[in-house]
Amino acid sequence: MTRYRVPFSVAVITVAVSAALDANAQLKSSGNAQVLNAGNQVAQTCSGGYALTISGTGALDLKCEGTLTASGGTPTPTATPTPTQTPTEAGVLSFTSGAMSVPQNQPIPLVVQRLARSGGVPGVGSVSTLVDISRGPCTIYGSTAGQTNVTFGAGDVANKTVNLAATGQGECAVRVVTGAADDRATAITSTFVTVTVATGTPTPTATPTPTASPPPTQTGSCTNSAGQQITETNAIVMQTMYPGGTNNYALDSRSYTNPPPGTQANGFPNATNVDNTVQVFPLPAAWPDGGAITSAQLTFTDYLYFNLQGAQYEIALSKCKGDFSYYKAGQQYNIPGVGAFQPCGGVFGPSASIRYATDGSFLTCQVPAAGSEQWYMNWRVVPGTCPSGFGHTCGTAFNLQRG
Repeated sequence: MTRYRVPFSVAVITVAVSAALDANAQLKSSGNAQVLNAGNQVAQTCSGGYALTISGTGALDLKCEGTLTASGGTPTPTATPTPTQTPTEAGVLSFTSGAMSVPQNQPIPLVVQRLARSGGVPGVGSVSTLVDISRGPCTIYGSTAGQTNVTFGAGDVANKTVNLAATGQGECAVRVVTGAADDRATAITSTFVTVTVATGTPTPTATPTPTASPPPTQTGSCTNSAGQQITETNAIVMQTMYPGGTNNYALDSRSYTNPPPGTQANGFPNATNVDNTVQVFPLPAAWPDGGAITSAQLTFTDYLYFNLQGAQYEIALSKCKGDFSYYKAGQQYNIPGVGAFQPCGGVFGPSASIRYATDGSFLTCQVPAAGSEQWYMNWRVVPGTCPSGFGHTCGTAFNLQRG
């Protein structure tokens, strides 16, 4: 139904009625009405009933209770109501599995996923969530508080992996508490990990002394940014680095491949030998949202099962594959009274952090802008520091975040 309030001086209302206005200054009719403009032309027609009312201001209200048709014969469409704006949601974050059972000395990777909003609409923007151990004999790597933040960037839908370690047997309850970290995500979800008896490694019996690996052979050469000639050998194993919070893995093995985003690490059962490899990861040019990487931070943490006590790792950024010389010669910073800084690399334990950007400093390795020159992260276990007799090699987990 449509109501018009028309001053008597603006238009002439032609009505076919025989009754007078009632006591409420209103007239109703089941007949038709026409609205004429100042040129005495029909602007609109009301068919199927109308009501006329004299308002307190002296205006005449015409309420069409039937069908209102504009000049030309097409009924006036009913105005579409303005849709109610819904709050922006960054998606629903949850674990991919509801429960699992893991031996005490095995990896416990928990995968956090970003689901669509209600109605199947993808989450928008960036969002972080708090992964929290509410009870049980579990800890989170790199956290002494039993909790850690997991961040999904704008447009980032790749799953994120949080690695746990067990300190005993029993049930661990782990929660994704989205509201505690970012109120634009929704829901509180949880999963349970039952930690069972450790699967013991049998004592090796009469294991023959392994024969020494043959020395690596040269496959190429490269001149680094300090002018040093670097020999590339067949010890190099090329891997892909995945940016934006996705876990990456570096292991001294020829029998593993760094898993892509959304693929849960399977424990790398074939990485049984210490192969004395150099794992080489090209630095990626762009974030998952397509933005160019101009500054970033590599953060390393121990990875249960593969991080053996005493193992040390050498990490180096360079334009040359397998180059562990540039960080000792290029971009050296000596601060009196403080010491020397080598921002492009070093020898570390399982936990380490290296920042790089297009502008360098004593804490930041200067790396050319993406697309102008390819640089690499070179990683290896310091020879002789990976313990033997455990049935697997040594390694760490790391991620590449905005920095």
